[in-house]
This record gives sequence, C-alpha cells and structure tokens, in this order.
Amino acid sequence: MDASVDDEASAATRTEFWNARQGEVKILVDRAKERDELPEFVRSRQLIEVFIAPIHFRLLLTREAIDETFPTELASIAVSGGSAQQSL
Repeated sequence: MDASVDDEASAATRTEFWNARQGEVKILVDRAKERDELPEFVRSRQLIEVFIAPIHFRLLLTREAIDETFPTELASIAVSGGSAQQSL
C-alpha cells in the first residue's frame, strides 16, 4: 500500500475523511481531558492510531478474526495507556 500512488482525487478524499475523523475524536478527547479522564499530553491523532493499528494488523497482516470483544479491549488499552504517567 505504501508503494502505491493515489490520484489527486483519491488522496484528497482520504485526507478529508481522516481529518473529519480526527476532528470528531479531538472533541471526545478534549472532553475527557476536561473531566480529568485523560492527561493533557494525550493527542487525539495518536489515540486514533493506537486504536486502529491493531485492527489493521489483524485484517491485513495476520488475517486473524476480530470478535465482538476486540474493539472494547482495544479501547480499554488505549485509554489506560493514555492515562499512564508521561515518561518521555
């Protein structure tokens, strides 16, 4: 996928789609920060990437099944990881 080149329309559509998703998640992350459910250093884009990467990994690379508990487990891991002390 990385080696393929999109035409301008496809690239623009992809960018528009992910910018919209990131905007929606940013609202949720900002609200969670206001409620002290997430620390200030958590960024919405990184949270999306942490959540989506394991799904892509299973679907595209290992072809393992994704059962109904998998997304919930990923969300728990992403949020609990985001709640950890910043160590960088």
